[in-house]
Amino acid sequence: MSEGLGCLPRAPMKPVAVLIVLLAVSHASISAQGSRSVQIEMSEFAFRPAIIHLQAGESVRLLLVNRGQLAHQFETGYLRTVSTTVVGAGIRIDAPGLEFARLDPGAALTVAFVPQRKGRFSFACTIEGHREAGMVGIIDVR
Repeated sequence: MSEGLGCLPRAPMKPVAVLIVLLAVSHASISAQGSRSVQIEMSEFAFRPAIIHLQAGESVRLLLVNRGQLAHQFETGYLRTVSTTVVGAGIRIDAPGLEFARLDPGAALTVAFVPQRKGRFSFACTIEGHREAGMVGIIDVR
């Protein structure tokens, strides 16, 4: 049996929890014509920016960067319903949905997707106590 993230089931997948612990900063890119990039910095205990404005139907790449001294997570119910591509530190995962991404201090990864559903959707760091300390934000899809 092979080990590592490269061995994913070939059966139809439900939204999966992608736990990515990256030890080095990776400025990976996903080739997508006309896609918009938004950098989101994570620290104790905030996301910058805390409000992300997106256009429905426009491809977007969220570059998540952990600038803090602690591990942080990015979780939003919105990405559970959208096909995503996650790229970072030598890995690439295409999934029908993303439950959360976890980054060690100094790590970075890219989450690419095309928002379809309009509205305001919350996101947060769901590590115990981080949301309560104010590590929350909004994805605003117009």
